[in-house]
Amino acid sequence: MMNAYPLYTQLVRKLTAYHHKKLMNRLISGLFLFIQWAIISSLLIISAEALFHFDSRGRFICLAIEGFSLLIPMIIWILPPLVERIRPRVVSVVRTAMEVGAHFKQVNDRLANALELIEKSESQRRLYSLSLIEESLKRAATELEQEDFTKLISTAPLTKRLRNTGIVLLAALLFLMGFQAHTNDAVLRLMQPHKNFADKAGLQFFIRPGDLTVLKGDPVALTAVLSDSTLSTAELVVKSQSGTKVIPLKKAAGDSFRYQVESVRDTLDYFFRAKEQQSPLYHLFPVERPFLRSFKAFIQPPAYSRRSSFYGEDNVGDVTALKGSVISLSGFISKEIEQGYLQFSDSVTLPLQMQNLKFDAAFTLVQDDRYSFHLIDSEGYQNSARIQYRVNIIPDNFPFVDIVIPGKDVDLNDDMILPLAIQAQDDFGISRIRLGYQVLSGGLGELDSTLFAYRDIQGYESNSDQIRVLIQWDLNAMEMFPEDVLLYFVEAFDNDTVSGPKKGSSKIYRARFPSLYEM
Repeated sequence: MMNAYPLYTQLVRKLTAYHHKKLMNRLISGLFLFIQWAIISSLLIISAEALFHFDSRGRFICLAIEGFSLLIPMIIWILPPLVERIRPRVVSVVRTAMEVGAHFKQVNDRLANALELIEKSESQRRLYSLSLIEESLKRAATELEQEDFTKLISTAPLTKRLRNTGIVLLAALLFLMGFQAHTNDAVLRLMQPHKNFADKAGLQFFIRPGDLTVLKGDPVALTAVLSDSTLSTAELVVKSQSGTKVIPLKKAAGDSFRYQVESVRDTLDYFFRAKEQQSPLYHLFPVERPFLRSFKAFIQPPAYSRRSSFYGEDNVGDVTALKGSVISLSGFISKEIEQGYLQFSDSVTLPLQMQNLKFDAAFTLVQDDRYSFHLIDSEGYQNSARIQYRVNIIPDNFPFVDIVIPGKDVDLNDDMILPLAIQAQDDFGISRIRLGYQVLSGGLGELDSTLFAYRDIQGYESNSDQIRVLIQWDLNAMEMFPEDVLLYFVEAFDNDTVSGPKKGSSKIYRARFPSLYEM
């Protein structure tokens, strides 16, 4: 009869899914609780062994207690839901419906009552009206038709259990790392409960330096002092990538056993042993100073020079360039660093721009200087080879200019035209040429540089390295009189936009207006 109610079948399927999800949550929650308890109980057993150094019988008892303490939580928290999951029982739809109905005030226990009536009607058909039962079921189920019952089960408790398990696990790891030397020995003894470690507790090793981070290539002195001062010999066992080395030692001054590792190149594990007993295992961790693996300089001359940019040689930091050149340094370092900078001779520093192991830095060349790389890693170690690199300025020479025609003092002709041929040159180009002049009346008086007048010369290609220009200088407008003397010269300017244009001047020449008698 139950199969005659499609609505009943649908409800039973949804209630069963709700029950199974609830069962799975219960299993996972129990598993998290079990893991927490296993971690805590294991730490307690390890700590007890580290403190008291139990004999073989005591270690067997500890392991038995640990096993029993894990068995009980497993029986309580894990086995019941696991067994029910593997061998499911018939789900009590009425009880499950009561749980689901409690989440909906408009339904409450009406759904459970309707389902219970259907179950009873199977055995007592004459006592129940099937149409009334079906109508009761429809009223209760219609309001729940679109609901997903599995979403009623909160995941918050599972999330909380997971978080707590993570906290317990992290705390356990920190504890084991903080007391590594003691806990490692305790775990070793617990893993060999049958072995007799009774004498070990009676001999204590006092080791220096213990675990140590050391610069690669540096020497390290290993020292052990034993609680039994009557022992005159001991052994040092050193393990490295190349194998295990056993070093016999004799007691030195101060009742100590000493050995010098001349150069630590790889990770070394070591312990001392004597009288069939051994110290905890310690480690030497070599670290390298940061250093430059490779770098290159890129030089960008100032624009006015019209020179192309160029790279320097690999791993050569010395640079000779024009003032105003931009020096860009880029390269790679051996390891990640906390801080890196260039230091110049005047103590000015320039930070390196880091991206993983790649660095970049750029500065403008304004004077002769020196610089070096400074690299500091997260442990405070610095690069040792700080080469002083030089940066030198190529001098930008002053322009050269001269009046090659007439190239000497002359007398003016009747037409008052003075032909001039001017030559100028500069290593990076001439930007301007001008003619300076003044007239000495009657050829008398001293030259006064403040009285020179100037006019720009045209007719040449600006910024050329070499210029030759011809002009016919008409002096008729200058109203010179006989025996007056014209003093003149030319100036040439380069195109230095960094320090400002530099000026070169020619020799001062004289052009004399002849007297009436001479004409």
